[in-house]
Amino acid sequence: GLTLGVATISDFIYNKWGAIAITATDSTDNTKTGASSTITFYPKDFAFLLSTPPSARTFYYVNEAFSGVLTARDHNNTAIANYAGTVNFSDTSLGLPSSYIFTTADAGAHTFTALSGTTEAAKSVSASDSASTAVAGSASATIKKASIKVISATSPVGTKEITVQILDSSEKIIASDNSTTFLVTLTEAVADSSSSSTATSTSIKV
Repeated sequence: GLTLGVATISDFIYNKWGAIAITATDSTDNTKTGASSTITFYPKDFAFLLSTPPSARTFYYVNEAFSGVLTARDHNNTAIANYAGTVNFSDTSLGLPSSYIFTTADAGAHTFTALSGTTEAAKSVSASDSASTAVAGSASATIKKASIKVISATSPVGTKEITVQILDSSEKIIASDNSTTFLVTLTEAVADSSSSSTATSTSIKV
């Protein structure tokens, strides 16, 4: 009810994206009404989550593909299913578009695939609603350049163990990589097909 001519509705909830107007009508005289101006509802924020790098790594290699899910969230951190706004990205170097318009099929959460970094860098990308830039979210990714090094050695004729290392741009071993696989190619100084290794046909894990 009214208190000193003012009524406060504290439990009003509208869980959709868009604009509405509120009309109040006297319960005993429906000719007495009042209407609000347009009330626009935006997402609370965006959650931008990147896929987890393999194994114990906290970074991606240059040109390694990953994905990211951008979710428009309400006050309960739930995806806003009808969100159809335009989102602008602060950086496109990971393969993101400069902007994206959410569709009905997204239902408030869109997955961006085939993302990757082309240079070694620490990246931070923010996404913001084009109509209300305060509505935003961000994600960070570390991109590392790496090289594979095969340790040269001499050996008596017969079976030989070789060592393969994954090195960062400072020539230091990347000890946190326990998941990368590779194939070994054997090249003979004098080609007579006497050399062999199962690594030429089977992926070897670091």
